[in-house]
Amino acid sequence: DLKRLKAKPQVKGPQRIEITGPIDPLGDENSQIRLLISYLANETSNIDESFALKIMCELLFEGPASPFYRALIDSGLGSEYAPGTGYDTSTYDATISIGLQGLSEDKLKKVEDVINETFVKVRAYPEEFISKERVETILHQLELGLRYSSANFGLSLVSSVTQSWIHGADPIAALAITKKVNEFRKKYEQGGLFERLLDKYILNNEKNHLCFIMRPDSKHAEKLEAKETEFISKQEIDLEALKREALRLKEKQEAEQNLNCLPCLS
Repeated sequence: DLKRLKAKPQVKGPQRIEITGPIDPLGDENSQIRLLISYLANETSNIDESFALKIMCELLFEGPASPFYRALIDSGLGSEYAPGTGYDTSTYDATISIGLQGLSEDKLKKVEDVINETFVKVRAYPEEFISKERVETILHQLELGLRYSSANFGLSLVSSVTQSWIHGADPIAALAITKKVNEFRKKYEQGGLFERLLDKYILNNEKNHLCFIMRPDSKHAEKLEAKETEFISKQEIDLEALKREALRLKEKQEAEQNLNCLPCLS
C-alpha cells in the first residue's frame, strides 16, 4: 500500500538513541562503543537521485582515498566503520549513515564533530575531496559490470532492482544502467550536483538526523534472556503445541523426497 507508506511520521528535531549490546571478547574492553549517525534521504523510487546518492556515498566513504576514511579511521579515532555505514535503499525513504566502532567514551563527542566537519569541508571544497578521476573510476566499474556475465547474472540483476521496485520504482528504468550513467554524467558535468545533494540531505537536514549509540554491557545476554522469558510468560502461548509443530516440520524436512514429481527432459 504505497499511500500508507507515503504517510511519513512528523520528525521533531534530531533524535538520539542509546542502547546496550554484547561485549566483544576479542576487543579492547575500554573501546567497544559504536556510534552511527544517519540522515533521512530521498524516496527510493526516485531512480536518478538514488543513483547519484549511491555514487556520492561511495566517493565519501569507500576506500583509503575517501575523505571519511582518512578523517575517521586513518586518524585513529576508531578501528573501523560501524555496521550500517553507507547509502541504504532497503526502505521507502533511503538513509545515508556514517559511524565508527571500537570507540572509547572520551572519543564520542570528537567523532560527532569530525563527521559534521568533514561534510562541511567536502561541501566547501568538492574538487579536493571528490575528484573527477574517482567519479569516472566508479562509473567505469559499473559499465564493466554490465559486460561481465556470471552464472548468477540474472539473479544479480533482479536483486539489484528489487528494493526500489517494491517501493514503487519502474523496474525496467532501474535496469537501464547505461541511461542512468549518461544522465548522471550530464548533471555532474553541469556542476554542483554533489553540493546540492549535501545541502539537501545532510547539511540542511537537521530535523531528520539520528545519532545511534551502543555501549557494551557484560550482562547483556542475561538481560535479554530475562526480557524474553518475561515476554513469553505474558503471552497465551502453548509451548507444547509449538514443540509438536517443530517436530513435525523436522520429520517432514528429513523425510525422503519423491523425485518422480520433478520435470524431466528426454
